[in-house]
Amino acid sequence: MTKIDRNIIDNIGEDIIAIMPVIHKKLINFVDEGVELDLSHYHFAILGMLSKSNALPVSEIGRRLLISKPQMTAMLNKLSDLGLVTRSQSPQDRRIVYISITPDGEKGLVQAREKIKKNLAVKLAGLSEADLEAFSAALKKINEVGSKIE
Repeated sequence: MTKIDRNIIDNIGEDIIAIMPVIHKKLINFVDEGVELDLSHYHFAILGMLSKSNALPVSEIGRRLLISKPQMTAMLNKLSDLGLVTRSQSPQDRRIVYISITPDGEKGLVQAREKIKKNLAVKLAGLSEADLEAFSAALKKINEVGSKIE
């Protein structure tokens, strides 16, 4: 790694450490307010991922969200107990369990997204249009670049 690379990595690390409390305290905690389902942002991430796919193996969901198998089991149990997801075994390999979102899961996800959007509109109302556009572009770029990280 060159000197420039090391500086860039150091800056990225410091920026991540600095931005996490801002995201968590000012956005994540706030957007969950008033959402009827008592679910974490990881639960919503799972539902969102499943709403874009027919079914995914438990291992794939865990890999994408960087969640351990025991944590995945607990989260999926909660979603299943609430009737938001179903489990099914692969006909080819019974060791593989697929997770699918149910109609109630889709409905809950839509309702939560609407509530989150309303909460964000209130929270972000004080920003200028230029700030909102810059914030949106930055989030898209972070998502784009972040998806390339293995």
